Amino acid sequence: TEPRVYYKYNYRFEGKGTVLDKLTVLQKDDDAATKIMGRRWRIPTAEEVDELINNCVFINYSLNGTRGYLVTNKYVLSDTLFIPLAGKKDYGNYRMDPATMGYYWTSTLIGEEIAKIDSIDPRGDMVSKAKAMVFSLNTKSPIVAFIKRNVGCTIRPVSNKN
Repeated sequence: TEPRVYYKYNYRFEGKGTVLDKLTVLQKDDDAATKIMGRRWRIPTAEEVDELINNCVFINYSLNGTRGYLVTNKYVLSDTLFIPLAGKKDYGNYRMDPATMGYYWTSTLIGEEIAKIDSIDPRGDMVSKAKAMVFSLNTKSPIVAFIKRNVGCTIRPVSNKN
């Protein structure tokens, strides 16, 4: 089958009419958190999610009947947040993995690191993916993984300082 053509956030030529923009992080105009909550808010980058994973402890927790993780900063114990296991939407708005998995978008798309190994991706499957924080009920901490861009993952906005 023909690969899906992405006209924005595309690191390689995909066919007639494709614009090779090499963008790998969402611009403000395309960031759902910015659009919905205002210019101070945005979706975190994969680097910021990695920092969260490396500097926090994830504790299996239930808040008001919702399963998820209580995330506590290793160095400032008063800094905590709750991240629910909200699942994802796929296959025509079908909700998958509620209360057992968490899928949270980052604003980082797959880009140049994949372009360097493009020979293993001849159909362009990787250009159709972005990075997301993924965790399950049984994991000690999340990972950053590649998820297809047409999947409905949760957004956990962060606020810019200014």
